[in-house]
Amino acid sequence: SKVTGRRKVAGTRWLELQQVDYEDESGVPRVWDAVSRPGLPDMCAVAILPILKKKGSPDQIMLISQFRPAVGKYCIEAPA
Repeated sequence: SKVTGRRKVAGTRWLELQQVDYEDESGVPRVWDAVSRPGLPDMCAVAILPILKKKGSPDQIMLISQFRPAVGKYCIEAPA
C-alpha cells in the first residue's frame, strides 16, 4: 500500500479535512477522508489498549497492524 496524493478539502482554525489518494495492497486506487490538526505533530492520538486476561496465563496486549492512508504507512494499533 502507498499514498499517491493528498489534497485539502476544507479547514478551520483547529481542523483540516483532507482527501488522501492511495493504492491498496492489490494496486487498486482508493480515496480516504482524513482529518488532521494543524500545528500539532502528525502522530497525535488517544487509544484504549485491550488487555486479555486468562486465568493461569500471563496477560496479553492485543494489537493489530493496519495501513492508514492518512499517514501513508502501516501502523501498529489497538483494535477499534
